[in-house]
Amino acid sequence: MRMKRNSRLARLMLAAVMASGMLSASSSVTASAAAETAAEQNQIATSYSLSITGEHLQKGDTVEVAVQADGMIDVYAFEVVLAYDADKLKWLSAKTDVPGFSVKPIVEDGQVTLAHTLIGKVAGLKGSRELYKLRFEVLQPGESEVALLKVKEIDSKLASKTEDFGSGKGPASAGTSPFKDLAGYGWAEEAIAALASEGIIKGTTENTFSPSSLIKRADFLLLLMRTLELEAPKGRLQQRFPDVKAEVYYADSVAAAGELGIVKGDDLGLFHPEAPITRQEMMILTERALRAADRLSAGADISVLEQYKDRDLIEEYASSSIAVLTGSELVEGDSGRIRPRASANRAQAAVMMFRVYAYLQSEQDSPV
Repeated sequence: MRMKRNSRLARLMLAAVMASGMLSASSSVTASAAAETAAEQNQIATSYSLSITGEHLQKGDTVEVAVQADGMIDVYAFEVVLAYDADKLKWLSAKTDVPGFSVKPIVEDGQVTLAHTLIGKVAGLKGSRELYKLRFEVLQPGESEVALLKVKEIDSKLASKTEDFGSGKGPASAGTSPFKDLAGYGWAEEAIAALASEGIIKGTTENTFSPSSLIKRADFLLLLMRTLELEAPKGRLQQRFPDVKAEVYYADSVAAAGELGIVKGDDLGLFHPEAPITRQEMMILTERALRAADRLSAGADISVLEQYKDRDLIEEYASSSIAVLTGSELVEGDSGRIRPRASANRAQAAVMMFRVYAYLQSEQDSPV
């Protein structure tokens, strides 16, 4: 870690004075930093700092705090955890000009967790850049502070590094993944945490996600419908599959997907909700659902499948869907293979849903 003194703590000195019956405040920035040990191999190379904007602040005024990163080397995604004096500052918002997708901020008990990732096959961030502009409302005068507690970086090869800058309230309350069984699944951890924070995906228990467990056809479809916020038109929920009981938790989602043409039964009209879903089935349902939501218009360029060494294993009925998602960068191979007939596990399904979620966000933010 390359340490810059005054990079850890931005203090908002809101010294109140009474003048003409108006409450005013002067603003200045001070900082404190503990002595640092020599940089270790697994430490972050980037230097982070906070700076404040605003002078002569009054109660109700807005304070802006910038999160600056210097010396970045291939930063593809990042998570920043900060603490603030919730008695004197009210959280308002965070904005970033970094391209890509931002997870909804997690704000709780004077801590805020911000996470952002680039999208697609692009190079990670390098050099210096302002990552966030934070906005707070001044609740009362007096000294208050905004402190940087922790930063996690992920590079374009999905290797991650984390650095703690202070004790705060500890990692458990810092807004990272609530699941404790993700060791060995670093490539999926950010996706799982993001979807969990949005209420899209849930664990198998309060503290476990079971990432290696195969995901059932019904459960994947439920995630897909929830992510795209798809519902059947009112009065048209008639497509019931005989092997989907009306009282099960996924019954309405499966029926709605049937009405929208996302799922179809087999020759006997059965859906097989409890069967594991294969990777190519997952891609077929995703492509159909995006079209049903009117969020995908691209045609299929079958030539993109040439990049997969095991393309001959792709069923003919799945080739178009896989080609469209590959061209849209929603799926990519594993060591040059797409493994279409392999069953998907919960971690893989989460990454797929996160890419869909990020794709929707990028489409929404694109200029018309």
